[in-house]
Amino acid sequence: MKKWHMALTDPTEWISYPLLSTNGCYQRQLLLITGETTWCIDKAISIVSGLAGQLDYCWISDVAPAMTLEHRSYAHFKDLLGKEFDVAVVDAGETFRPSVLAAIAGTVRQGGTTILLCPPLETWAMHESVLNPHFLSHGSDIHKSHYISYLADLLVHADFAGRITSTAEILPMPQEVKNKGLTGGLSLTPDQQDIFNAITSENVNKQSCRCIVAARGRGKSTLAGHIAAHFINAGRSVMLSAPSLLSVKTLERVAESLIKDTALSLEWMALDNPKLREANYDVLIIDEAASVPLPVLNELIDRPRLTLLSTTTDGYEGSGQGFRNKFLKHRNIPVYTLRRPLRWSENDPLEKLINALIFASPEQRTLPDAVDSANFTKDKSEEFANGDGTTEYKIYKVSEMDLCLVKEVMQLLSTAHYQSSPDDLARMMDSPDLQFHLLFADDSLMAASAVEAEGGERLADVASGIASGTRRVKGHLTAQSLALQSAQANVATLRYRRINRIAVQPRWQGYGLGSELLSNLKHYYQHVEKIDLLTTSFGADAPLLNFWTSADFLLLKRGRKPDKASGFTSALMALPFSDTAENAITQLIDCERNPESPIAWPLHQRRLEQFAGGSRSVDHLYSSSNWLLSRCDDAILCLCLSLLEQSVNPANVAQDTGYNGKKTMIADCRRRVSEWLESFEVY
Repeated sequence: MKKWHMALTDPTEWISYPLLSTNGCYQRQLLLITGETTWCIDKAISIVSGLAGQLDYCWISDVAPAMTLEHRSYAHFKDLLGKEFDVAVVDAGETFRPSVLAAIAGTVRQGGTTILLCPPLETWAMHESVLNPHFLSHGSDIHKSHYISYLADLLVHADFAGRITSTAEILPMPQEVKNKGLTGGLSLTPDQQDIFNAITSENVNKQSCRCIVAARGRGKSTLAGHIAAHFINAGRSVMLSAPSLLSVKTLERVAESLIKDTALSLEWMALDNPKLREANYDVLIIDEAASVPLPVLNELIDRPRLTLLSTTTDGYEGSGQGFRNKFLKHRNIPVYTLRRPLRWSENDPLEKLINALIFASPEQRTLPDAVDSANFTKDKSEEFANGDGTTEYKIYKVSEMDLCLVKEVMQLLSTAHYQSSPDDLARMMDSPDLQFHLLFADDSLMAASAVEAEGGERLADVASGIASGTRRVKGHLTAQSLALQSAQANVATLRYRRINRIAVQPRWQGYGLGSELLSNLKHYYQHVEKIDLLTTSFGADAPLLNFWTSADFLLLKRGRKPDKASGFTSALMALPFSDTAENAITQLIDCERNPESPIAWPLHQRRLEQFAGGSRSVDHLYSSSNWLLSRCDDAILCLCLSLLEQSVNPANVAQDTGYNGKKTMIADCRRRVSEWLESFEVY
């Protein structure tokens, strides 16, 4: 094996030295172990096994390593958040999620090392593990991951990172720093003290809400622990809640160490505990608030008490922009920001790399004729306010955009959804079915939309099954939904384009730029690509419904259950272009809004026949359920369908109507519908 002889040539020693050295303080490190999956795992085990016993380490992999340590699968990585480690291993040999790497790297303290196991960087973007992603739509394929290619390029140019392959080891000298992080201490920094004073001041309204935001490793949990202890010591009752109890261990530890009376304590209550809404306490602290569903937050902060929100707004949750724009600003909640890192030193190279891979740091595009955004704002605001601004409309695939533009588009589109994770952005980069429609003014990106191709010949082999309810394939969200709703196979094979996201730069919202982009987009798909219909699906708040309705989109479907994150029910809207699409949409609308119309009767019959035959679920009867109820004299069938239509739990319906379980009830309902169809002439 070839080695570059450095001061530290042994990987275990290279990892241990910055953590155990008494001669200085060092930046965090990254070690890349690249190659065949099994070899990478064995190599990492041999390195980690040699670490000193006093070091803390964790391992993220869907395959448990053959050693004793804190191991979690990708699905349970959040169990490790709120903890700190000296070494963290992330196995990306068969599975990779950027949100997981970002989160786990954030648990590594000053001088620690994140170890990434992955295929060779030169070929990772074409590795079999990334060519069949979970989001890939039926009938589509990819030959290269644009996101992994971007990540691999970042890693190749990360000169602070060590790299081990089967033929070579490169271990750069650990980077010494003058100022160490303040991890582990209970004293507050000047920044923390200022926020502590502001929130605990006698002038603060005791029935108000405050929010502390910070990137990872800034000491927000320590600060929140100090604030909790202050109020408890002052005789006030304090309740703590969060999406996960494991994530608040640091906050609890700090608070408990500062509470003067051992008979008092910081109480914990889960977010889904009804007593959290009913209990009488003075202060409520909600940690990782950006990950809490919006309806829950709104409900909790409207209570008459002081509520403190503490959250990371940029990172694995990806909910930062939505939390800021759709909650904090909307509710006018005062925000306090911690900026100085405490778990590691300032200018930490690992943090910079992680920010780059999750697009957390805005970067200006380097175009020769680009204008300064501040000057643009000053010079052009009056023109756009008067409707005189000049824009340029462009369409791209990811492969056609320069890297700086890709970053800018991803950052903008992340604001268009309440919870956008780094995984969502990676999916947008890699989906072969996405086009990006952009609106520029003087080379400044003003608005963007991601539009996904659906339906067409790719669904020809499964269209009948989709329309009857027996098949559900990956992707094609609106094509499958409308085919099932219409009970017609040919609806699945229409050529769709679904507007996945549309966003306008926050400072330029209200100038009609979103409508202008949508107008260009509609013209392109109707007259250039000549598709059948344009669709969109979103959490339906009133402003969004008005926006799409004013653009001539027709409401076809409303979800029954509110989205857990945003609190809004979903809406599916469409704008038909072809005669075939318009006829299908007209029949759907007529059926749902005027179920007694004779035009709708054939659709009711198809749905009921499919339900009787066992392929369609009762949830997918739509308006046909009420249509049947208005005609059927079968009391048992009517009672069951009526209760189910009211979203009563099927198990409860079965119990209340005397059936031995849900399956028995549904089977009997199918039989009764079949008998009714035989005796009733629809036409």
